[in-house]
Amino acid sequence: MTVSRRPVSGAGLPAGFSSRNRLKDKAAFQAVFSCGRRIPAAQFVFLCRPNGQDVARLGLAVPKRHIKHAVKRNRIKRVLREGFRLKQAGFRGLDLVILVRRPLTNINKNSFDRLLEDCRRKIRCAH
Repeated sequence: MTVSRRPVSGAGLPAGFSSRNRLKDKAAFQAVFSCGRRIPAAQFVFLCRPNGQDVARLGLAVPKRHIKHAVKRNRIKRVLREGFRLKQAGFRGLDLVILVRRPLTNINKNSFDRLLEDCRRKIRCAH
């Protein structure tokens, strides 16, 4: 008997972050930027719009002008992706772009989880 080690989200769904959970091309990003709902947070802007699918998709915009060093930008992206991966069931059917709008002094998983949960509540209240 083999045991599956695939992570599971709080909703009992697989919590992986595959290519179908990513916004990949310019057109997908533009659709969210032009028609998406903007939800400002402390150091981020969350943009979301329905995608007509049964999965949540994530796009990240971490400008070089705010975070100069690639190592720091990549760490921020890892933290953001991981937070989204664990909470993606709450964003099912949406495209979400997270835009870093000012330099981050320190971001950790717990503080981002709280921001993501607040964002999810605001989105669900509006729909």
